[in-house]
Amino acid sequence: MIADHFLDTVKPHLTSDDDPLLWELVWKTLVAEASALTSLEKLPTKQFLKIGCCSHWFRPHQSRWTANGGFAWPSGWHNVAGFSHRGLPELDWSVLYENVGGVWQSVEKFGGKDRLEIRVSIPARTARHNQAAIHSQWMPQNQLIFFGFRKEDDKWSLAARLDLDSPSN
Repeated sequence: MIADHFLDTVKPHLTSDDDPLLWELVWKTLVAEASALTSLEKLPTKQFLKIGCCSHWFRPHQSRWTANGGFAWPSGWHNVAGFSHRGLPELDWSVLYENVGGVWQSVEKFGGKDRLEIRVSIPARTARHNQAAIHSQWMPQNQLIFFGFRKEDDKWSLAARLDLDSPSN
């Protein structure tokens, strides 16, 4: 199963403070999102998903995303000077996958010039919390999509989604 392969690749990086069930659900959500986007748009034939852990978000307790009860605003310090709600979370570690014929395979590096890159940041210490805000950047569209997950009765579910580049937001 593809999710099992993903967890096998990620588990060596996770600590006891990270919840593998959330990581698996984030993976499934992003792969489904990429599949839906691929069916709607003409995308590059090369598709990559870089997923990693961020332990230092930009002042998460002072910036909020208010959807469905609220989440910390998932922004970081990477590639910005000063405060920016669009700063990328800095990844402590990451793994890279390429979609080859509909199957996501772990790879060492990006390849090709015409490619879709999905960069996903998952907060550290998710086993300690009942919610998580996930930051994803989709290039070359330069689209940011946030996903809010909540845990009830030890089960994670998708609670909110925010597309920052959608005209309706």
